[in-house]
Amino acid sequence: MPHFLTAGEAGRWKPCTVNAMRSIAAHHILPQIGRRRVRDITPEEVARWHLDVKAASTTERMALSTLSGLMVYAEDHPDNPQSLAAARQ
Repeated sequence: MPHFLTAGEAGRWKPCTVNAMRSIAAHHILPQIGRRRVRDITPEEVARWHLDVKAASTTERMALSTLSGLMVYAEDHPDNPQSLAAARQ
């Protein structure tokens, strides 16, 4: 997660987006997923997590977007030991 947020901060995200992503991660993603490797997170866990955050519609959209971005980042950076691509090798 830290690599994903740092990459966004250094690249294409505006400061308000970085702050929103960090807040969403701290309050809605990390409490349930923690510091686990992306490859260890199952589709069932993501679905269960999504149902848990669904109660707050704006938060849900932003949280899902943040988690989705994290997953894409992990796929695009196979040299990162937490990436899905590294897990598949």
